[in-house]
Amino acid sequence: QATFNDSNQYDEIIITKFPSGRVFDEYVLSSPAFKQIIPYRRAGLDLSQSQIFATTLSIENLPAVLQQPILTNPPFPPTFPFDPSFLFVHLLQFQKKEGDNASGREAMKEFDELSAPIKASLGVRAAGWFQIQTIAYSSTNTNDDILYDEIRLEYVPS
Repeated sequence: QATFNDSNQYDEIIITKFPSGRVFDEYVLSSPAFKQIIPYRRAGLDLSQSQIFATTLSIENLPAVLQQPILTNPPFPPTFPFDPSFLFVHLLQFQKKEGDNASGREAMKEFDELSAPIKASLGVRAAGWFQIQTIAYSSTNTNDDILYDEIRLEYVPS
């Protein structure tokens, strides 16, 4: 279970990788077979709390030290069932100042460079950093929807 924005609670987060936007279009948006099975998805989800983001994998800003293989002996190994490893999900919306769209992104890049060695020494690794292209689906379809700039997944050993 995951909670975002102090109120939105989700039972699951699903990440699906498609080889390309064309494949997504052919499989999901244009497929007669998918149109036949989509009613089951709708029946299973609380659509008032669902969002789908279209993203692209972003490794250009990913610190190299966080791209290393997962440590076989991290400094704080997981202890099951009390302290298991987990995937940390960050939904990022960068600060934006009038006339300066890069300020928040630049500050976050500085934070990433400074924090990466500390995270890496503890065994934290990037599982994927994704640039948000658009909201593909939002349950509310209002102007109040939060458009995140990035979604980051980081593996934490315990």
